[in-house]
Amino acid sequence: MFIMALSIFFGLNYFGIKYTRQSKRKRLWAGIISILISPIIFLGSLGFTLLFDEGGFGAGFIAVLLTSGFVLNSIIIMFSAFFMPSKS
Repeated sequence: MFIMALSIFFGLNYFGIKYTRQSKRKRLWAGIISILISPIIFLGSLGFTLLFDEGGFGAGFIAVLLTSGFVLNSIIIMFSAFFMPSKS
């Protein structure tokens, strides 16, 4: 579970930084798109962890923890667009 979540996390970071290297607009859109993907991450991790935790409390905690990491990463990507040097 964690290996899959980490691979998605690092994959989004890699493509978000690689393809938006010099463009503020593209980097801002990459942050917005990754924020929009976060509900899919939440529902996927919740559904997967509910298979192993019938009570639901641990599954909800793991899903919220993973999703908050993705949202925080998306916000950092979006704010990094504002600190990029502008082209002359």
